Amino acid sequence: GKVRAGAETDLSEATVLLFPANYRGWIDNGMNPRRTRTARASRPGDYGFGNVPVGDYLVVALDRSNEGDMQDPAFIEALSRVATRVTIALDPVTLELQRAVVKR
Repeated sequence: GKVRAGAETDLSEATVLLFPANYRGWIDNGMNPRRTRTARASRPGDYGFGNVPVGDYLVVALDRSNEGDMQDPAFIEALSRVATRVTIALDPVTLELQRAVVKR
């Protein structure tokens, strides 16, 4: 995928987070890390995830200064409000994301 942030051209400080769309159930069942991914964007904003299990996910791009603890349910809840929903199947998925700001 690709991260965008207005006219900004260096997006190497962006981090892309992917976690289950049913994040409340995921939290209740112990937050299995197999269902999450984190990727750093390249300077032009490209990012990618490998070996993501089939399912529904939320994905969000953040500036590194806005990152938080992926094991913190309150942070996950805040991410869910600004994330984009995506369904992962057998075919590759490409998303263009606007970098978000998380309000906690």
